[in-house]
Amino acid sequence: MISVSSSSSTQPITNSSDLRTQMGAVRLSVHWLGTSKALPASQQAEAAATFGASREFLSARKKLIDTRHPAYRQVSSIRTQIISLWKGMTVPYPDPGLRLIRRDRIQIFEFEFQQLQQDL
Repeated sequence: MISVSSSSSTQPITNSSDLRTQMGAVRLSVHWLGTSKALPASQQAEAAATFGASREFLSARKKLIDTRHPAYRQVSSIRTQIISLWKGMTVPYPDPGLRLIRRDRIQIFEFEFQQLQQDL
């Protein structure tokens, strides 16, 4: 507890109560699709034989999503903007995925977030 003395009286101020009254919590969880998949061992062995290499020294993956496609790039860009908004308007908190935001900024955050959500 921190005590701040003024000329008229002494009022105890607790950091935790100030934090609870001035801040809110915002949790963000993003689930993203994998863009590639490892080939089965049989196909990796076949590819290794083609190059005359050992299977242990060859890595082969199959592309599931074209990451150069404009639609994928747009969705990825919006995802980046959402994360930037979340990190830019909040401060870190020890729990993963949870950050604190000042209560007077919650409406601004909600408005900006909804705009980005509509862009999806």
